[in-house]
Order: sequence, then C-alpha cells, then structure tokens
Amino acid sequence: MTNPVRNFDDLNDVQKRLLREVAKGRSSKDMSRDFGLEPRTIDVYISRAGKALGFPDRQRAAAALVEYEAAMLIRCISTSEGLETSPKSGEPHARRTVNDQLVRLHLPPLGGSENDYDIKNRILASAKVAGVVFLVMIALMLIITMIFWAFALIKL
Repeated sequence: MTNPVRNFDDLNDVQKRLLREVAKGRSSKDMSRDFGLEPRTIDVYISRAGKALGFPDRQRAAAALVEYEAAMLIRCISTSEGLETSPKSGEPHARRTVNDQLVRLHLPPLGGSENDYDIKNRILASAKVAGVVFLVMIALMLIITMIFWAFALIKL
C-alpha cells in the first residue's frame, strides 16, 4: 500500500489546534471545556482531519501533524531567506520570512510581537509593571505577617 500525499495545509485551524491537543494526550472531554464545544463535536473535527490526512486513528494523525510542523519550523529557522512553500495549483511560489512561518504555525514571532513604543514609553511601561509587582509583594508580605501574628496570638 502506498502512502498518500498528506496536505496538512488543507486542515482548518480548529482541526490543527485539536490535533495538537491530542498529541499532548488530552481527551475530547478535557478539550471540550477549553474550546467550548461538545466532546462529540471535537471527535467529529478530529475524525475528519484524520480522514483528510489518510490516518486511521487520532493519535497517528496528531503525531504526524506535530512532526510536520516541527520539520517546517526547523526548515524555516535553518534558512536565512525564509521558507519556500509548495505552490498550490496555478499560484506562484510563496516566500515566507521566519516570523511569517512562525505565525502560521500559531507560534509567537522571534523577539516577541512588534509594538509602537519608543524608548521613553518602553521605560514607562516597564516602570509601571515594576510598580505593580512591588505593590503585590508588599501586600503579600503584610498578609503573611498578619497570619504569623494571628498564630502567635492563638498560642498565647
């Protein structure tokens, strides 16, 4: 029996996300809480994805998707000019940068996402975060101190 050509790009985003969760060992019932879908609906998505890829069961389809995406990521990172994807019928070759390919794989871009902050606004944002962290730490220390005082008073 020959191996069919597997076109992972034909899967929709929901099918890919669900197959990634299957690869992590999650059940349809577990995923239903996170995705807001019924377990049976999740089973249908995964079953259709497996059939589209030519795999008899969900674990093999999930493993194949994860392996494919890992290979694409490695290939993308190893080329400095970007990844040349296979063209669809009638379309020219598409060249993608590393960050475009990472976003396509639902991974954050290298170096984080871009923003419009200049150095002054970056420092201000960092100071705000540091201030909030400082206040939370002070609040936690006060709570812990009060707990110790309460235990000390109980013992007296």
